[in-house]
Amino acid sequence: MDTLPLDLLLTLETLALEGQPAHVGRLAALFGRSRTDVMAALGRLDAKGLVDAPRCRLTMTGLVAARSLRGTAAASRGACAA
Repeated sequence: MDTLPLDLLLTLETLALEGQPAHVGRLAALFGRSRTDVMAALGRLDAKGLVDAPRCRLTMTGLVAARSLRGTAAASRGACAA
């Protein structure tokens, strides 16, 4: 299973929160993937309304999805620690 779309969603959120720019080259380098792979994954996220692919930015829906995923992961870690 290719986790690149999920990884991109979470990374775009992190970069946005840190005020860091996102672009295909930077994302490809971060994940050790080709620019083509990153553009394809961004396109899939764009088709779902989660990312504005040409600008490498989350949509509001994408931001909510990323925050929700982080909350779910944090809750899961907390449940394991208990």
